[in-house]
Amino acid sequence: MNFLSLQLAISSLKRNKVRTFLTVLGVVIGITAVIVMMSVGQGLKLMISQQLESFGTNLIQTETRVPTKANQPAESAQAQAMGVAVTTMKNSDIEAVRRIPNIKDAFGGQMTQLQVTYQDKTRNSLAFGVSEGYLNVDSDKVEFGRFIAPEEQKGADQVVVLGPDLAKFLFDGQDPLEKKIKIKNLSFRVIGVLAKRGSASFINMDDRVVIPLKTIQDRIMGLDYVNYITASAIDNTKSDATAEDIRILLRQRHRITDISKDDFQVTTMAEAMSSINTILGAITLLLIAIAGISLVVGGVGVSNIMYVSIKERTYEIGLRKALGATAKYILWQFLWEAVVITVFGGIIGVVLGVIFSVLASLGASLAGYDWPLAISGVAIITSFGLSVLVGLVFGVYPARHAARLSPVDALRYE
Repeated sequence: MNFLSLQLAISSLKRNKVRTFLTVLGVVIGITAVIVMMSVGQGLKLMISQQLESFGTNLIQTETRVPTKANQPAESAQAQAMGVAVTTMKNSDIEAVRRIPNIKDAFGGQMTQLQVTYQDKTRNSLAFGVSEGYLNVDSDKVEFGRFIAPEEQKGADQVVVLGPDLAKFLFDGQDPLEKKIKIKNLSFRVIGVLAKRGSASFINMDDRVVIPLKTIQDRIMGLDYVNYITASAIDNTKSDATAEDIRILLRQRHRITDISKDDFQVTTMAEAMSSINTILGAITLLLIAIAGISLVVGGVGVSNIMYVSIKERTYEIGLRKALGATAKYILWQFLWEAVVITVFGGIIGVVLGVIFSVLASLGASLAGYDWPLAISGVAIITSFGLSVLVGLVFGVYPARHAARLSPVDALRYE
């Protein structure tokens, strides 16, 4: 009987092609949105995770932060931090961190935006002022030429290493080594070009200029402090203990007795990954919830169309009941209509969801982001299962309504 009900349901849907198409479209949009949102969220998570891992899993990052006052509200602390520079982390702190037993090496840095000029070409690029030890900690490689020498660091020499995109823009295929470029009306000699690295945290790492830390401090920015210190641990299993050693050391050097007044923040790579995963997980759930609204709207459309169909076929229902059709038979006939619509819409939605996810990944790649394609079987099965569930949930009540119609009342309807 159920098979015959399925045949009748398909026949009914074929007779009303436009109505069926519009109903299926609502389900298709919902399923497509769910898959694309899950793919985008997972892809973003993988991209950021890969970028963090590319820096090294043994890194410990120390950054300046504005200390809060006792009993200060969060809003007030945030307002206080805006536009405030913490100047307490000095170059001597870098050397002190480097002497911690489990530290392989460490470097300090300043970061700013600078205008870089060569002949008639000018570009605003990110400038990194880094101290000695940079290549021992960071994953950067020099493609050709060389990196900044220790004596150039100490002498605040006007030398630079360029990212490959910046070198290509300025020199257009010419050999940039030993050429002179202008930064803030100062002449700098190009000594090397970095290997291609791609984007990290939505920053194009190939469009930057690397300068000796003392040079950017003394000759460009006119300051004597650093924004961050990045260290690498010898034994990664002791990273948490080493991070605590850095906190104790800096509190002693900065004369901090109350840990709530810390003017720095120390983070291990594991802690950074955990925080990012928590944030991205919440973003992904929000995106899925928003996409799920589309699916619910599609389900409401299924329910409305079924009610319209039942109204139009009330006489037909009464006639079948008068000829012996049971309530169960009528219920399955209309329930099959809802299930067929949502299953069909689910299949199309899954196909379109995969296609749009691939296009989103390709678009991000063309924009310069290493965005991995992340379409899991779980996402496909879950979204398809949701489409079937929508058909059952939003179809069962109208189907029961049709099954409970009195044959006499139904026959009198028209």
